Amino acid sequence: MKLLERALDVAHPERTVEAELWEAIGRAYAGPLEDIERAQRCYRRALECNPLRSSAREALADTTAFDPASHRESVAAHRELLARHPSRRSSWRSLERIAEHWKRERAQTTCTAVLAALGPASATSARPQALLADLSASTNPSVAAATELLLAVAEAGSALPPTGDTASVPKLQLGLKREVESIAGAAWALPDSALRGIWSQPTDESAQASEDLGRRARRRLKRALRSFDAELLRVLEPEAWREQVLGQAAARLAATGAVDLRELLLELLECWPATAELQLRNNGDLAAGIQLCPPARTLLQRISSAAIAALGL
Repeated sequence: MKLLERALDVAHPERTVEAELWEAIGRAYAGPLEDIERAQRCYRRALECNPLRSSAREALADTTAFDPASHRESVAAHRELLARHPSRRSSWRSLERIAEHWKRERAQTTCTAVLAALGPASATSARPQALLADLSASTNPSVAAATELLLAVAEAGSALPPTGDTASVPKLQLGLKREVESIAGAAWALPDSALRGIWSQPTDESAQASEDLGRRARRRLKRALRSFDAELLRVLEPEAWREQVLGQAAARLAATGAVDLRELLLELLECWPATAELQLRNNGDLAAGIQLCPPARTLLQRISSAAIAALGL
């Protein structure tokens, strides 16, 4: 390997080829040769040759988890990786290892629970645990404003009845249904057309419904729209709103420990129209299914955000 490294230092092949070779050497050091320091050096050389080589960046993120001196760098890398691929098992294993080293017990417990949930189905169900999770409202201003408007309209008794095509409305189990209604009220059951109608009212000066709101409800509406481009609310898709609300509701359940995380992820996959037919309960790749289910992705992103914050690095 050292001879090959020296050859690369003087040969300088085409940069993308050189990046591939440095990464291959790094994987040899990280695997059978068990030299983490040299593996890191090779991955960095690969990225110097080709900063866009994502496989080398991921390998470096995983390798630095073995090096306490590089844990801060590893955490930063895994934060980005999990934002794009929240069910990436290697990142959860790395964070679990880092949490164990720094004795961050709640973060370690959370990472262990996620790995168990993403693994193969167990013959016996795991004992539910209270996990770390970000429980705050959506940072998407359109989603936050839409939710506040729906609550304001419902408070005034003016919400539209749940008529029309509700095929796109996920049918929820009791726990999820309770949490969703605590966030968004009964508006969750409204069809997409009704949601769009409500969201368009505050931006339409001719709409009488916005004038019919009570004083308190009108104040809530003004707070929701005070520093917000109303046009974004007009074009908000109901599916995007449901994705964020359902992800937040699931995070609340995960934080209470009332439901096993694997079961919670399966419920999200089964209720979401795009993944309802995957049948992953007894077999199949749960991690791959999660990538196709926005609320499940949101749930794991909320869990990873809180777990990473708890590391304090």
